[in-house]
Order: sequence, then structure tokens, then C-alpha cells
Amino acid sequence: MGAFDVMSKMKGQRNACVAVSRDWVVDFFSQGPPPLVIEFLRRREKTRFYEKFAKLLDIQKSYDSRSVLVVSAGAVGPEEIRLASHFEIYVVEEDDEDSFRTAVSGGDLEINRVVMEKIVSRKSRKFSEDCRAAILDLLDKRWLTAQELREQLRWRYSQKTVNSQIRTLQKKGDVLVLGRTTRGGGIFGIPARIYSVREDLSSPTKTAHLSWAVVDLLRNAERPMPYDWIANSLGVKKHEITAVLRGLAKKGEVKREKDGWKTS
Repeated sequence: MGAFDVMSKMKGQRNACVAVSRDWVVDFFSQGPPPLVIEFLRRREKTRFYEKFAKLLDIQKSYDSRSVLVVSAGAVGPEEIRLASHFEIYVVEEDDEDSFRTAVSGGDLEINRVVMEKIVSRKSRKFSEDCRAAILDLLDKRWLTAQELREQLRWRYSQKTVNSQIRTLQKKGDVLVLGRTTRGGGIFGIPARIYSVREDLSSPTKTAHLSWAVVDLLRNAERPMPYDWIANSLGVKKHEITAVLRGLAKKGEVKREKDGWKTS
């Protein structure tokens, strides 16, 4: 059950005309005692908050009524809730039956904090989701250090937020440290993604990355590839590929034929 279900069993008039400083048509009105006025605010009509607020406040002043604004998720923000609370207007979400019952019975106005906390939680969750999506979008193009990610996202998210969401992505397995720079910094990337070679890769990382990239390249090649083709495809020098191929050949992962190299 929600606010609509509870209200359907209450004594009062729906779409009632209440004459105060002007004639207001409200969603629900009961003479009481005590008088009770209820307005509903859906997300699609959130721009009407101040109109609803004016109705409730005007009737409240004239009738000393209990005023309740029932909202759908996303219809109001923290500022609107603070304003309503200042004028002792209850704000509850339409699916929160307990808070609605508290409001119509004249309970503690602190129930407005329930909606406030939900809004803050939703915004925080959405903000975090957006940050993670931005990180993945950057890593979809190239592998980056944490510092590089922070720099590219600095106008949208704080360093703390970026660091936190990198850790979340790591825990989920969506992002991994794929290697190190010559300074020892971790380079983040998407698992199983083949990236272009960075100039600042540490020697172990460069060797491991090139080995992986060479095997992947040869595995998908339609015919054996000579040194030059492999080097050009990966954007590195021929002598670097030569060393990698020798290492892979020793491990039995690739082999050399007359026309070039192929996977074993």
C-alpha cells in the first residue's frame, strides 16, 4: 500500500474547492477536526512545486490545517523539502505508507528527513554511476594512470570521487591494473583489451604487453606475418618485436615459417 491507498479510505473530498485568499482546487481536503489538506506532486509536473506550496500554505494560514505534500521520486529536491519543513508542511513519498500515516496524524515533522535522505542517497548513487561510466569511456580508448584519469575528469568529479570509483570498478572486475610506468605507477585498463604501446611503460610491462599483443595479432591474422608487418601494426620498432618473438618462440607460443610468424 501507499499514500493513494491510505487516502482512499479517509473521510474527505477529492478535488475540493477551498476558498481562502483565492479559490484553490486541492487534491484532497477534510474539515476534520483538525482540517487536513493534501496535494500530490508527480515527477512530470515538478515545476508546479511552488503552486502546490502556495495552496498548502494559504489554506494552512486560514484553517490552521495539517498540510501534506505527497511526491513521487524525483519530484522535489533538498531545497524544496527544507522550505516546506520551515513552514511545517509535511513532505512524503507516495509509496511510503508509514510516513504518510504519520503526516496525516500530525506526527513528528522530522519524517521529512526520510525523503531528504532518500534524495541524497539517489543523487550520490547516480553521481557515482556517472563517474564510473566516464572512467570506462576513457579507458575504452586508451589505458591510463589514476593521475591521468583524475586530470581528464577534474572539471566533473573530485579526486576523491575518481579514486573511489576506480576502486569500485576494480572490485567489480571491470577495470584492472594492466601494467606499470617507468615511475612505478599503475596503468588501468579494461580486461582483455589490447591497447597501443605507451612510451612510459616499464620494461617488464612493455614486454608482457607486446607479447600479449603479438599473440593476439598473429592469432587473428589470415597468414604468417613478417617482422615489419607486426612492428607496424603495433606501432613499435622492429628490434623490439624481434626480442618479443624470440621469447614467445622459446615458450612455444609462436613459430617462424618461410613467409613470417604465426601462432603455434
